Amino acid sequence: MSKAVVYRLDSALPPEDRRQTPRGWTELFFEGIKKGIAADRLAFLSQFPLEFLQRRRFCAGKQISDQAVQLSWNIAAGASPKGTLDCVSAWLTDFRNDLKKIDVPTLVVHGDADRILPLAATGKRTQEFCER
Repeated sequence: MSKAVVYRLDSALPPEDRRQTPRGWTELFFEGIKKGIAADRLAFLSQFPLEFLQRRRFCAGKQISDQAVQLSWNIAAGASPKGTLDCVSAWLTDFRNDLKKIDVPTLVVHGDADRILPLAATGKRTQEFCER
């Protein structure tokens, strides 16, 4: 392999202080997500895209459409219930040692409007670990 692209590898680097991210999310926040999924996964998934996609914010001058939110729900609802629950823990998994093994030029792609795993806490630090 001569090149690599790391796309939305938000979870590659959890916040340095696992008790709180730069935006104030704590481990309790992620535990709340897991509890919501465990209690009623489909109901939780109907609300999560509103936060994750920042439905109330504007992207490139356009609000995210209802259809985009519905598509997100459709995809998530079709996922494994266990996988849906387990992926939340992955957001706090530390992949620094894995990133250090990348030995080819790497492009890290991460948006700057992610409120769950912000760019400063994850994306920018991911790039630092991939620099060779």
